[in-house]
Amino acid sequence: MNDLKTIKLDAKNVSTSADGVKLLMDVSLSVLPGELVGLLGPSGAGKSTLLKAINGFSKPDEGKVLLNKEDIYDNFDKFRNLIGYVPQDDIVHESLTVTKALYYSALLRLPESSKENRIQERVKKVIEILDLAQREKTRIRKLSGGQRKRVSLGIELLTSPPLLFLDEPTSGLDPGLEEKMMKLFKKFSQEGRSIIITTHVTKNISLLDMAAILDRGGLVFFGPPETALKYFQVADFTQIYGKLSNYKPGELSRKFRHSSLYNKYVSDRIALKRTVAIPKPEKTSSEDQEEGILDPKEKLERLKRKLGMKGTGNGTME
Repeated sequence: MNDLKTIKLDAKNVSTSADGVKLLMDVSLSVLPGELVGLLGPSGAGKSTLLKAINGFSKPDEGKVLLNKEDIYDNFDKFRNLIGYVPQDDIVHESLTVTKALYYSALLRLPESSKENRIQERVKKVIEILDLAQREKTRIRKLSGGQRKRVSLGIELLTSPPLLFLDEPTSGLDPGLEEKMMKLFKKFSQEGRSIIITTHVTKNISLLDMAAILDRGGLVFFGPPETALKYFQVADFTQIYGKLSNYKPGELSRKFRHSSLYNKYVSDRIALKRTVAIPKPEKTSSEDQEEGILDPKEKLERLKRKLGMKGTGNGTME
């Protein structure tokens, strides 16, 4: 398996607008290898917008996003196999069973030279990691919301990406399952992955290594969760949200930018000279060769070859 402790992410003065409205305003932060980082804040704070800006999905209007000091947007083909992204909405085909959804995804994502038994082993391993063994033959449409989210997560885990971005992964889950998922994310980070999530749930914030709190597009805090409580002089995170509305837009972000905490947890971390080799995508056997970058049509054709399909057809897979 690859050494996952290799990717450092730096966002420097990221700003973006839509229809004349500032969605992000000069946001800077740094995520070190093996950290679980939460993007927090009230609705409309800019959490999902920031997540898409730093994961290569949507280039910001201003600022830079760097992976190991290299611009992610200028070098996206180099980094794309190292990034996993689970959006807020499930994108798994509802007619497929859990096993088939993961299997077909593995055919698309793993090197074409991967042996069939290795693909099956990888799928089985992901099912075990996500505690879906009792649902492996269940169609996606019949799963609970939490189980569907785990399948979406499993698709990204097939290639063991060192950077994993999750948009509201615990939204709509009951408190027990929310805690279980957060502990799973923590475990992933302890294995060396950098996990970045957006969330509005505050119960298990203590599991985060770093919390980024946004308000109306501005970064009002970045640092350890316990430090945030001291900074805002509150007993729990729900009280922080209540305080945000007492300030004018941009007031708290300017205050944080001029604080010693900003220097310690943002400026100093960005300045760290961590430049390491980018790992090759994980191989499924010693005979595998590195996979090239495929466009969607090439991926579909490769999947058809794997399944022994002929012609174009409609691509339906049951």
